[in-house]
Amino acid sequence: GVRIFGVHIKNFSGTGFGLNPVTGAQQTTLKTNIIVEDCIFTDSSTTSKFSCAIYLPCYQYGTKILNNHVENITSVVTTTAGEIYGIIVGKKYDTMTGRTGESGSYGYNGTSIATAEGSTVISGNTVRKLRGVSTDLENAVTGILVDGWRCIVTSNVVEDIQYIGAGAYGSSGIGIYARGFEHVIANNAIADCTSDQVTIKQSVSVTYGDTLQ
Repeated sequence: GVRIFGVHIKNFSGTGFGLNPVTGAQQTTLKTNIIVEDCIFTDSSTTSKFSCAIYLPCYQYGTKILNNHVENITSVVTTTAGEIYGIIVGKKYDTMTGRTGESGSYGYNGTSIATAEGSTVISGNTVRKLRGVSTDLENAVTGILVDGWRCIVTSNVVEDIQYIGAGAYGSSGIGIYARGFEHVIANNAIADCTSDQVTIKQSVSVTYGDTLQ
């Protein structure tokens, strides 16, 4: 496995990513335990279409994202897109190959899960002050996005997640966005989101004990 501990990354506007260990075709082959713990990702203003502080795409088994701080991530794109995310485990688009609507995750083909296996834990993180605009995706500004099966998202602070544009997706700005199967979203403190504090795209996922303001 890989452990990333105690780093501080500021202004990752060049690539759009604070942490993104694999890109392209490698996203379909990475099957390793990754721990990201006690890291800080702050103060990035990007002109990229898509920016995310911690982005672990797919085939992530045993992922742990613990006690990190993400703050002040902004897109200055003012045309068609300016997507800003704090933490993503899984994939973000609704049209990934093999997807079967809301009944599965982005990598779900009816028999197996291709993203964010059940041992994924996202806990103790603070994600705050995200700003972006997009006419492409309803969830274009999201604090934490998790996709897969039986992932645990607990004891996080997510606040001030703001969509600052206009148009069809003017309601974007989501604290925690869960796709896939049987996630547990529990005991998070979520506040000041333009749209929803928690959006769950699968009815068998559960949420309880969250503080919504």
